[in-house]
Amino acid sequence: PQARVYHRRTNVLGRNHFVPFQDASVTRPLPEVQSPEGTQFGTPFFINSEGKFSALHSPDLKIYLSWGWRGQFFNNDPDQGFINEVHDVLTNIDYLATVKAFDLRLGGEPYFYPPLVDHPEYETKYKYVDDDGTEWLRVPRFHPIDTRALLTNIAPGEHLFEVRVLDSQNRTSEPQQFSFLIAPRVPRAEKHGVLIVDNDSYPPTGSLALDEPTRLFYQYVTSSAGDVPVLDRRQLRETVFDSALHYGRDVLSPTDLEPYRLIIWHSDFPTGVGTDNTNFHQEFEVVNLYMRGGGNVLISAGQNLKNIHQESYNQPFLNDIFHKYFGIPYDELDAIRRVSTQFTQNAFFIGADPDPNTSLNLNTIDLNPDWHPVVAIYNALAPVAYFDFDLIFDPLVKPIYRMKVTDTGGDFANVPVAVRRQGQNNTTFLFGFPLSYMDRDQVKQMMDAIFADMGI
Repeated sequence: PQARVYHRRTNVLGRNHFVPFQDASVTRPLPEVQSPEGTQFGTPFFINSEGKFSALHSPDLKIYLSWGWRGQFFNNDPDQGFINEVHDVLTNIDYLATVKAFDLRLGGEPYFYPPLVDHPEYETKYKYVDDDGTEWLRVPRFHPIDTRALLTNIAPGEHLFEVRVLDSQNRTSEPQQFSFLIAPRVPRAEKHGVLIVDNDSYPPTGSLALDEPTRLFYQYVTSSAGDVPVLDRRQLRETVFDSALHYGRDVLSPTDLEPYRLIIWHSDFPTGVGTDNTNFHQEFEVVNLYMRGGGNVLISAGQNLKNIHQESYNQPFLNDIFHKYFGIPYDELDAIRRVSTQFTQNAFFIGADPDPNTSLNLNTIDLNPDWHPVVAIYNALAPVAYFDFDLIFDPLVKPIYRMKVTDTGGDFANVPVAVRRQGQNNTTFLFGFPLSYMDRDQVKQMMDAIFADMGI
């Protein structure tokens, strides 16, 4: 036989690990708890950048583990129906056995379940010892915890759960291991440093092969912040991502974001929209959990910033992350407007001047026309976003940069192209022009001012 841990059915619920909705595709009940913020539902572990199942710690954290055996469900998928067969591990053929019991271990010890450990027959019936001295808790089939268990009082750190199957022919499977990481919550005052999330996907060859130049650009402009790691979302999606977790949305893990004072998220291919360029809305759960702990985010984009906002609104649940943390109403889709959707129309943008009322010590930023071949032709950038303050009602949102334009772009002169929201627990920035298209020394000077203001 073969034991299986159903990590897609294993839900985690705690103050720092939840989702505020039950996805319409899920018909089975999920663990939930009521809070002042509303109902909070359990959700599977996230997968961090090292490929480990992970969650943020809280004293109330609960893990609803689920396991079984090969042949229990059609295609070994709990969502495809119970068939109650036992399949051979090598041939995947039903060999007409049944499951008698499961052996369980957690953290290198027999799984501790008081009703069985305290049972008078524990030593002879519920404890099993291998020839090498390894001890297991043996749970009979049809016991209340034969295929599921609730873990509580889980300390931060790495944990290992092991399960194996005993069949009716007294054959025991190899142990199936399920390891997971519980990361400590980092208080807002103790967060430090900067993390970059690369959400760009330029063509791999030719004059627009800008992935590597963009990486080097951000490495330079953030150099005063020390060692700044990068999470390449596209690369993670191709390597560690499990599309069956979190409804095919979240690629990142809040445990990767948690230690950092500022997350710089760049979607700098301004006409790039879709799978690898405008995915901020898909990280709703991850960003929400990070921000609730006092995180801060800076987004650099172009006209595709409007797409990011629109996609957030178009989710089949109330994705209010732009409203809650950036101050942009989720249902006012023209709060973010475009100069153009392409490089060759309305090429007016040549830079940005600090808003005269900003409290930040900012400098002018000029366009670098040599960055992109079409920009070089016009000496200006077209696919830029700007902000309509007639539709932004949060008094904490303030413009920090205003648009500099060519002689023919008068209608767009001085419109806000970057904003900051400085709340009680979070500071966020939205740039409607891609920072990597700008003069890198001027952007570095601006970044240094932002870092100084944030204590980085």
